[in-house]
Amino acid sequence: KISNTKDVIVSASKDTMLLIWDVAAQKKKQTLKGHRQQVKWCSIGNLGRSVLSASDDNTARLWDIRQQHNQLTYIHSYKVSSCCFMFSDGDDSDTGRFVVTSSKRTLNIWDNRNTAKPIDCVKKHKDYINCISNSKEHIITGSKDKTLKIFQWNKNKIVEQHSFDLL
Repeated sequence: KISNTKDVIVSASKDTMLLIWDVAAQKKKQTLKGHRQQVKWCSIGNLGRSVLSASDDNTARLWDIRQQHNQLTYIHSYKVSSCCFMFSDGDDSDTGRFVVTSSKRTLNIWDNRNTAKPIDCVKKHKDYINCISNSKEHIITGSKDKTLKIFQWNKNKIVEQHSFDLL
C-alpha cells in the first residue's frame, strides 16, 4: 500500500517496515521500524506529519514522522488489515480519530486519547475487509465478500448507508 501528500510518499512492505520518500528529492527520506510482521496498509495524515500503519502482527501504529518514532500502538485480537485517518470539517490534524479494520471483519473507530478500547466497532462484512478509504463524511470499505460498503460517522457511531454487490 502507498499513501501520499504532495511532498511525502509512505510505502508499507512485507519486510515489516514503512519507508518515507521525499517527492521533490526523489529519494528515501527515512525508515520506520517496529512492526513484527508484514505491514499491510498505511495512511498519511493531511499535514504529512503522522502515519498510521496496519500489520499482520495484530497492531495498528501511529507514527510521528518528524520525531521518527512510534507514538501509539493499538493492539487487536486479530490481524489488522487496513486503516485510515478520519477528518471532519475544519480538522486538518494528523491525529485524533481513525479507522482500523481487522481480519475478523470488524471496523473499529479509535481515538488517540483513549487507547484502551475502540469508540465503536461494527461487523457488517461477511469476509475479510481488504481496503478502506475515507472522505470527510464517509468511510468506504471493500471486502473479499464482494461488497463495497459506505458508512457514515454519526454521533460516535458508525451507521451503514449503502451496500453494493460487486459481482
